[in-house]
Amino acid sequence: MLEDFLDWLTKRCPNIMFTLSDKDQAEINAFRMKLPNAKHQLCYWHAIRYVELRLGEDTAPRPYDGRKAHQTFDFID
Repeated sequence: MLEDFLDWLTKRCPNIMFTLSDKDQAEINAFRMKLPNAKHQLCYWHAIRYVELRLGEDTAPRPYDGRKAHQTFDFID
């Protein structure tokens, strides 16, 4: 149903430059498939909520290896 709606929307609004959604992967995939040139952003409210939930967890962060980061992105020292 979402893909049908996006088909309808892109016919009427062909110059969509960005989309907003929560972290629903199905929505993100549909936007990427139907609007490949649009930038996808997480809704501000959902982003803040996600950060608050993560900061509220009482768990250790994942281990960080700067060498792996540098292999992926050479601008990271």
